[in-house]
Amino acid sequence: MIDFNYSVALICCLLAYGLFKKLQRRRAFPLPPGPPGEPLIGHLRVYPRTHDTYLKWHKLYGDIVHLSVLGQPIIVLNTDQAANELLQKRGKIYSERPYMPMHDMIGWGEMLTFLNTGDSFNKARKLLQDPFTQPKCIMFQEMQLSLTHLLLKSMLTNPTEFNAHLKRFTTAVVVEIAYGHRILSDDDKHAEIIEAVEHVLEIGGDLGTSPVDLLPILRHLPSWLPGAWFIQYAKEANIVATALINNPFDEVLSKLANGTAPDCFTTSALETMKNDNQETDEDMRRLKNAAAALHSAGSDTTWGTLKTFVLLMVLYPYKQRKVQDELDTVLGGDRLPNFSDRGIRFILVKVIQRLASGGILLSPSAYHIGIPRMTYIVDFTYQRTQQSSQVHGVSQWMKLFTENLRTSPQNVSYRTPKVAMNPVQTQSSDTVGGDSSIHSSRRRN
Repeated sequence: MIDFNYSVALICCLLAYGLFKKLQRRRAFPLPPGPPGEPLIGHLRVYPRTHDTYLKWHKLYGDIVHLSVLGQPIIVLNTDQAANELLQKRGKIYSERPYMPMHDMIGWGEMLTFLNTGDSFNKARKLLQDPFTQPKCIMFQEMQLSLTHLLLKSMLTNPTEFNAHLKRFTTAVVVEIAYGHRILSDDDKHAEIIEAVEHVLEIGGDLGTSPVDLLPILRHLPSWLPGAWFIQYAKEANIVATALINNPFDEVLSKLANGTAPDCFTTSALETMKNDNQETDEDMRRLKNAAAALHSAGSDTTWGTLKTFVLLMVLYPYKQRKVQDELDTVLGGDRLPNFSDRGIRFILVKVIQRLASGGILLSPSAYHIGIPRMTYIVDFTYQRTQQSSQVHGVSQWMKLFTENLRTSPQNVSYRTPKVAMNPVQTQSSDTVGGDSSIHSSRRRN
């Protein structure tokens, strides 16, 4: 009986909320076209779906598709042109994040990625920007070379496990930069935290699409209520998030206390905060979240880039041969490259740069991903609309597979840079990947 009463109350709340939002939107200007929704709940039963659904909607309704879930308008951008037009050229009004209660419940609400523009965002961004300018990144080069040599040795010893080697390498680089801790095995506690975070993200689904994000009042439901799986998920994910944010940071504090802490992002930031007399609880919490953001996000993106590079070399052995021949010609075949060779514009460097900047389009990892944006002023290419709130989901899969980009969207041709085969001497490092710095002055996710 109790379960039945809760279910009835939940349904009534959903209907009431949907009716309220519908009445609230009646005076709004027209929105872009989209599939017909159901009364009150809108597109709740069809959102989110697979990329195939977005492909179908794109053919029927165009580049910009409007959905509505319980009265909350959601804009899906299906092409690169639409995304660039709104999120890049008019990024000033599209840089906000929608409120996602699930992230507060998990404990990620203060991560830079999910902050809206303002004082907290600016301080968090500055905290991550300042230590990663090109001159300051020189301090990481010796460590990067050392870990790279360990990676190559692992590749030679057990080449069939190349994916695990790449994962451990990228995690080790980021963890040592953030906390000064060296990872030498897969059972390292820092590596295990990363694995747990990735598992939490995988089972949680697309960002901003959980029931509690669509209807925040659901966060108050008891976890034992049928259908309230997201409450238990948030509790379990909070344990992982707390470990990610606190455990490595507390370890650094412990090492500082006994004088054994190595130079790293966290120790450098702590020293700066001490010198500037900025050691409040808020400052410490901001630093914890900044270091955790490096810990969790940096390794995964780099890992994806390196995996894609391996795939390209396997698919195009003639390209691999040209890359190898160029390296042998320049290096003489008796040494490995190092940072002193950065002035030489290797084909290898150009390939990695294109991968890192998204210039090479691949299908295996192209799914409906991305962090939603929010705006209070919507300005489309073909119409102008004002709304009190908008959420923008960018379908990355659709951006890669729309027919105006590919004659056969399901059979993507892998593109590699068309560059001269001869190395060119240059002192420039103005492209993505040209230096070791991390640039976060503009939002691109």
